[in-house]
Amino acid sequence: MKVLFLLFSLVLVGGQEPYGVSNASANLSTVVVGEVSLKPGQRTTLRGEALTIELISVSNDSRCPIDATCIRQGNAEVNVKVTQGGRPPSSLRLNTSGVPGGGKMEHSNEASYLNYTIRLTELQPAPKVGATIPQKAYVAKFIVLKEAP
Repeated sequence: MKVLFLLFSLVLVGGQEPYGVSNASANLSTVVVGEVSLKPGQRTTLRGEALTIELISVSNDSRCPIDATCIRQGNAEVNVKVTQGGRPPSSLRLNTSGVPGGGKMEHSNEASYLNYTIRLTELQPAPKVGATIPQKAYVAKFIVLKEAP
């Protein structure tokens, strides 16, 4: 009975992270400043932030096709360039199989630039067996978080 109580307590304490906050930033106050969808070659600037995000390309797409059964989910790398005002741009690589903060064996689906975190939340279309996805067909969705002052 004590073991069951302990397991139940751990589940309650562990819980799920709130949307938009990762373990890495759980001790920081963050706010969502934007959600964007981009195709390769497209860029957008978040209003009020002067933060520009450009989707450069999608590479190494080894995600499991939706019409197949796979042992692993696979991964695709999403290459992004971000800049703010006159500051130097930064190239970021985000992964579809990643988790916030990544880890020793895991890729990360988010990266930091200045006081922002850019998180990849979705990449479409899903692959199909025998079909190659052209670059121009990809659409990546991101959420942008900012550390509150």
